[in-house]
Amino acid sequence: HKITGIPLLVDFRDPWVSNPNFYNKPALIQYLETKMEAFVIKNANTVIANTDELRIDFIKRYSRLNDRNVHTITNGFEKMESTLVPQRKEYFSLVHAGELYMSRNPVNLLEAIEDLIKEDKIKKDKFRIVFVGGISIKDSKLNELLLSQYLKNVIVIYPRVSHNEAISYQLEADALLLIQPDFPLQIPRKLFEYISLQKPVLAITEECSATGNIIRNKNLGVVVENSTLALKAVIFDMYRLWENNKLMPLNLEEVFEFQNEVLASKLEILIKEIAGKLNINAS
Repeated sequence: HKITGIPLLVDFRDPWVSNPNFYNKPALIQYLETKMEAFVIKNANTVIANTDELRIDFIKRYSRLNDRNVHTITNGFEKMESTLVPQRKEYFSLVHAGELYMSRNPVNLLEAIEDLIKEDKIKKDKFRIVFVGGISIKDSKLNELLLSQYLKNVIVIYPRVSHNEAISYQLEADALLLIQPDFPLQIPRKLFEYISLQKPVLAITEECSATGNIIRNKNLGVVVENSTLALKAVIFDMYRLWENNKLMPLNLEEVFEFQNEVLASKLEILIKEIAGKLNINAS
């Protein structure tokens, strides 16, 4: 960019300095990477963020950025995986795909399910929660719940499997689980695969986080705070909808914009606009 004068388009697929994990790094690394991000932003003609929340964060932190030179292009999915409605099972199935680690701790969720079973609001043989990819969280309360007599045969844990096998588990689910607390500017890649499966999502995340906003705005499912009490109410509602055969798949019109083909077209338009302003052939 410096040598040729060709415009520099920088695409952030996740926050850099604004990433919560950034603050786990040594102070020297934080200092250097803060300088590096600022250097990149200073030299960029255009910046792309993968969430609106990250785009706004950039504009707030860098005075040279504005709505004209910072754009949002989300992550997405390649194609709809299936439009077939699976045969109704004898139990409600909630599936999480991918390993659970760090802050993605299902303790409050499992506690909520255990309470609902104890209170006889959910029948033990009518509920399954499936973790595909295992759990690598060290937590004595979690270990206790995994061994609970009330959750025996309710919790199913599979080790890491192939992608195709993981998809097959998700296709059999009634709803898909997302645990994303403490990441206000990020949306996990997993959500877009979930969208391609057209299943309602139960998202444990902050109401006004990037993940919470996209799920609410696009009617992708339910957003709930990471508390046992709130989770009890939401899980019971989903279970009752399933029981009455009213748990609906996603509206395809709401999710069309997240197909990679559509997102690639947005990127193409943006590149041509940049090239056009500088009389560069973008073809």
